[in-house]
Amino acid sequence: MQHFTKAEIRLIKDYYDDLASDIQEKFTTEQLERITKAFEFAKAAHDGVKRKSGDPFIIHPVGVAKLVSHDMGLGSASIIASI
Repeated sequence: MQHFTKAEIRLIKDYYDDLASDIQEKFTTEQLERITKAFEFAKAAHDGVKRKSGDPFIIHPVGVAKLVSHDMGLGSASIIASI
């Protein structure tokens, strides 16, 4: 399986950083650590996996997590499940 390019790694980081900045003030340190752990697990599990569009697959669950948090106002367990 091929791994991500430097540009894809940066794109993934940008997506996750956007989510992290959105939730930083909403949750405890422990909750944020669990969210980060879920992200790292999912990122490793989908290393090199692409969507039909060619984008790294992990961008989709991070985007869903952002919607769950920002638009729906759900909690950390829902964000973790989204990722």
